[in-house]
Amino acid sequence: MASILPGYEYDIFISYRQKDNKGDRWVSEFVEALKSELEATFKEEISIYFDINPHDGLLETHDVDASLKDKLKCLVFLPVISRTYCDPRSFAWEHEFKAFIEQASQDQFGLKIKLPNGNVANRVLPVRIHDLDSDDIKLCESVLGGVLRGIEFIYKESGFNRPIKSDDDEKLNLNKTKYRNQIAKVALAIKEIINVVKEQGHSSEKVFKQEVDTLLVHSKKQYIVPYDIAILYACAGNKERAMDMLERAYEMHDVNLPWMVTFPLLTISIMNLVSGRLPAR
Repeated sequence: MASILPGYEYDIFISYRQKDNKGDRWVSEFVEALKSELEATFKEEISIYFDINPHDGLLETHDVDASLKDKLKCLVFLPVISRTYCDPRSFAWEHEFKAFIEQASQDQFGLKIKLPNGNVANRVLPVRIHDLDSDDIKLCESVLGGVLRGIEFIYKESGFNRPIKSDDDEKLNLNKTKYRNQIAKVALAIKEIINVVKEQGHSSEKVFKQEVDTLLVHSKKQYIVPYDIAILYACAGNKERAMDMLERAYEMHDVNLPWMVTFPLLTISIMNLVSGRLPAR
């Protein structure tokens, strides 16, 4: 199931260290609880990428699967921050956490978004399951470019802390937090972020639709190459019209087509044309 916004593979990406899902399988239980809460929070179906067998440990010669880069095209990134997550030698840290921050910083919404109440939210929503060493906090904040916030799932008594469980008594927890309530907080934080990016996405589509209309008016007076119209249709979210214009550009041997690599949607469309998967018109 794809993201609710065009151009994104998933709505949520869950990143974690494999060792944090051993034993009581805390991460798997968290994801299942979150899925149930999201169903009660969103009218739409929200897609989650959660790899039950993630890479762990990083070799210098490790070749990152290209498909992972596509999966990181998500609206919200949820890292399960444990004592071992902030480790430059781990796959999750190098190829998920840092990779998403770099990728999101360059997309149309950016890493940080402004909420309706004026506050600024990060599309990285940390789920903390341990108290961290000061060095780990500094490392994490240096990559995030700000204070490490997030939602805590920490059960604490005198002398120790661990991930909170669904059956823990909040009265005995020094943090006074309840597992069920924290799950609800995560779902609401996700909804707040996704609502903002949806609104911004719709606003961008309206702008591009206006640009398309303007270009079509000009095309009645002077020739406009189909490739230019195809780009605007794609940005406006009108895939069918974008593909129609691409077919026309392909038939005319438009010299601009090599530049399509900048636009993934257009690249996929032209590949379909070349392979004959689209019917000829």
